Amino acid sequence: MDNKNDSSKSLTGPHFLFVTFPAQGHINPSLELAKRLAGTITGVRVTFAATDSAYNRCMLSKENVPETLVFATYSEAHKDDIKSSTSTDRSREYMSATRRRGRETLTELIEDNRRQNRPFTCVPVTVFSIFYHYFNGYADAISEIATNDPSGSIKLPSLPQFRLRDLPTIIFRPDAYSFLVPAYQDQIDSLKQEENPKILVNSFQELEEEALSAVLDNFMIVPVGPLITTRADDSGIDDNTSSEVCKALIESRRPFLWVIAGEVIQKLFRDALRGNSTLESLVAGVPVVAFPQRIDQMTNAKLVEESWRTGVRVMEKKEDEEVVVESEEIRRCIEEVMEEKAEEFRRNAARWRDIADEVVREGGSSLIISKLLSMST
Repeated sequence: MDNKNDSSKSLTGPHFLFVTFPAQGHINPSLELAKRLAGTITGVRVTFAATDSAYNRCMLSKENVPETLVFATYSEAHKDDIKSSTSTDRSREYMSATRRRGRETLTELIEDNRRQNRPFTCVPVTVFSIFYHYFNGYADAISEIATNDPSGSIKLPSLPQFRLRDLPTIIFRPDAYSFLVPAYQDQIDSLKQEENPKILVNSFQELEEEALSAVLDNFMIVPVGPLITTRADDSGIDDNTSSEVCKALIESRRPFLWVIAGEVIQKLFRDALRGNSTLESLVAGVPVVAFPQRIDQMTNAKLVEESWRTGVRVMEKKEDEEVVVESEEIRRCIEEVMEEKAEEFRRNAARWRDIADEVVREGGSSLIISKLLSMST
């Protein structure tokens, strides 16, 4: 555990600690929020903690970092912690060892700051709500649909109707990311032990009113988005799908820009539709063709197509246990976005762009700084 940079100034305001998982989709919005917080309120100190691997892989952008934002590390799993041969078991061992080693070094970080008279005062939806209900009474119902009625649907409290294909994949079928399920459950169980737990979500009230208005135990869900960064996530689309996308674009006879690094096709496509990419598309006012692959991407695709109506979702086919999307289907989606429903999608996208712009202005609904400061007292 060491500070990557430090400010020796005497700061009298609250000291916020951000701890992020070493994945780009977690780091981007967390770091954006940390930068805003450190750069807005006089006297506030922010410490942003990530693993050594996150720094070594240059996953954090140090551009435009306020002087009052300092970086620290916490330990993750070592090579000798990983003994299994299968990827799923290795992932579980990584999570378990990182939780154990990370707790030790974060405790040291907190105690070190306390001794130096700069104690931490603050340690900082639809998808969260789905996981919450899954762990609180709906696991059997979802399993029943997955086993006996794959085309069926389920209604969860204060959420829209979901088909199986709209739910996070890891709660109904084993895959490479199944190791995250017990981690999510541990997080929710830990929150239940808190006296007044608060959860910050990268969203805003107007975007997910139904989910944000739900009462989940005594949790206080606080929207602090949109938190957008210019640093792109990895594309997440395999070579076969990329080839089908390329073929569909050529056959559509429309001009396009093919970006080799980062997102597969900027502006029109937001590939696998990760949470960050989804929000970026809305804030930019851009219609999308959604290629959901796994976990929360399935739910994001449903929201884009049915709730926000800013794009269309490709229909997948299952062949020999592989989910594929053919060029004909991609071309159909392109034509729907660019021709058949172009005006509707552009109008809706522009409306969400304007709403997102409004909520981050002074006096808007995402009063990020004031919310966080009120939570620290």
